[in-house]
Amino acid sequence: MYLRALLLTGARKEELAGLTWAHVDFQWRKLTIADKVEQTRTIPLTPYLAQQLATLKRINEFVFASSAKAGKISDARSNHAKALQSAGIDHLTIHGLRRSFSLLGEAAGAPAGAIVQIMGHKPSATAEPGKLRVVAG
Repeated sequence: MYLRALLLTGARKEELAGLTWAHVDFQWRKLTIADKVEQTRTIPLTPYLAQQLATLKRINEFVFASSAKAGKISDARSNHAKALQSAGIDHLTIHGLRRSFSLLGEAAGAPAGAIVQIMGHKPSATAEPGKLRVVAG
């Protein structure tokens, strides 16, 4: 579920690993996650992801709990490798899931500014006559 959530949110792996139940708002469909650029950012919680998260057992404060000392997921590489093998995908890094979110958003017609905002990039816009360019920072 952690790997799916990475793909569906565009979050960095550390941001999602640290997600606590207190920061999941099922009523208003939003997640508040720690951010490396700002202190936190709030992103949409889609109905599909909300349904998936609702099926997880609440073991401790972390959504993606672990029996490790930190109490949260710390290394998903082995599960990621199994998922790739099962899907018949040769190579896709965990960070590649984040890039895939961006590409899927573009393909769906989402505005570039919205995509980078959800991903936690600090958008900077450069206006040229008739053009707007958004550069992820």
